[in-house]
Amino acid sequence: MMTPTTVRASIALSVLFAAAPAVAFDSSKLEFERTVENVSAPGLYHVEVDPELYRHARAADLADLRIVDHDNAEVPWLVRRVPPAQRPEPRAVTVADTRELADGSARAILDFGASGGKHSQVTLAVDAAGDWARKALVDASNDERAWTPLADGAYLYGVGAAATRAEKTTLAYPTSSARYVRVTLLPSRNAAPLHIRGATAAFVPPEAHVPLRLLPSVKPQPVPQPGEPKTSEWTIDLGAPGVPLAELALDLTDPSFERRALLSAAPYGAAAAAQPPAFTPVAATLLFRAPAAVAGKLAEENVRVPAARTRTRYLRLTVYNGDDAPLALRSVSPAYDAEELIFRAPAGGAYTLYVGGDVPAPRYALAAELARSGEQPALAASLGTVTPNPTYGHLAKAPSPPPAGHHDTLPIIVGLALFAALGALWAVRVVRRARA
Repeated sequence: MMTPTTVRASIALSVLFAAAPAVAFDSSKLEFERTVENVSAPGLYHVEVDPELYRHARAADLADLRIVDHDNAEVPWLVRRVPPAQRPEPRAVTVADTRELADGSARAILDFGASGGKHSQVTLAVDAAGDWARKALVDASNDERAWTPLADGAYLYGVGAAATRAEKTTLAYPTSSARYVRVTLLPSRNAAPLHIRGATAAFVPPEAHVPLRLLPSVKPQPVPQPGEPKTSEWTIDLGAPGVPLAELALDLTDPSFERRALLSAAPYGAAAAAQPPAFTPVAATLLFRAPAAVAGKLAEENVRVPAARTRTRYLRLTVYNGDDAPLALRSVSPAYDAEELIFRAPAGGAYTLYVGGDVPAPRYALAAELARSGEQPALAASLGTVTPNPTYGHLAKAPSPPPAGHHDTLPIIVGLALFAALGALWAVRVVRRARA
């Protein structure tokens, strides 16, 4: 057990160590800096990541980013997707019946129960061999006798291109409270048999989708001689690399179509003269547009190509036409998932963000702390203009070596301080006993 004397000595020793100056952050390995503004008080802040921050970072996950306060002390941070305003709500559903019809269609009837609540999306578990694509019909009923159409024309598929495969087995439809939903996958020429073996469901309001941010639209450049027969190819120049793309939205003028498509990317630092062999497959999809069967309704379509967070500047889009006419592509609109930077400021004041270097990823406890507490950032910061870091490339000043014959002086100083503290406490006790 510690005596009062040793407790006081420990406190004195702690004060001695606390007085030692903290090691200042070395920014010389990071090429760019930005001010972090509107940090007026201590607390948990958030600021949305903009394209300029992505473009100046070397690491795809922004692992080369650092934030320091006015004392040049490092501040913990994390990056996450901007949370949607609402979340999808899972719905319990039972597959009441599933069968293959005589015409080659596959059908499933889903039972949401007597009080299933609102629903707007089903995801099917499908057994199929090879590539497949099926047009889907969605109907609703409360008694399994009278059925009302909910959606007509969307495609579910499993397709591949250049060793890259894409699947879509989720159907969205207008919000319904019907007890039963019937999904029919219509027959497709030259397609293998298909079986629906299960399903899950959810209510997904529009506000439940992860926000996307658009980059300026670009005009794709046709490739005069595509690498494969019966294909159309375009090169897409985004102007600069760095932004992790979520998808490309295609402005296609054709009234109806069904085509496999492949998106490929050039190496991150590729020049404009990159040739087709330099492009690597990123993602595949099925592009389609089916005119609405009922006048006044919107056409069912997919004109978006996933981009798998590729950060390159140059992309190549390949559309497989088969014996059909080429599609008319007018423009491409790139988009990325909205992400935000979260950091905890110990005090209000001036903060600086550094980025752009080959440094190891930091290890902070902030993510674990927020996961335990559930705390959300309530304060908004903003980012200033990206400028060159004036200390970049300058070696940090090494500490001066101790004078000859005075090596390892810190233990001696600490020991003397502790001895002096103990002596002072002993003297105080002697005086108190003498007075008593």
